[in-house]
Amino acid sequence: MDKQVSEIWNMVIDAQSQLNKDWMFRSEGGILGNRKSFLI
Repeated sequence: MDKQVSEIWNMVIDAQSQLNKDWMFRSEGGILGNRKSFLI
């Protein structure tokens, strides 16, 4: 098992919006290096 880190840094961009006191929306994406991720 290779447990070394593939990239030292991972840049994350985040956005957040609140509709009312009960509903909040958030998304984030990792965009730097070989690791790509997106969360809704």
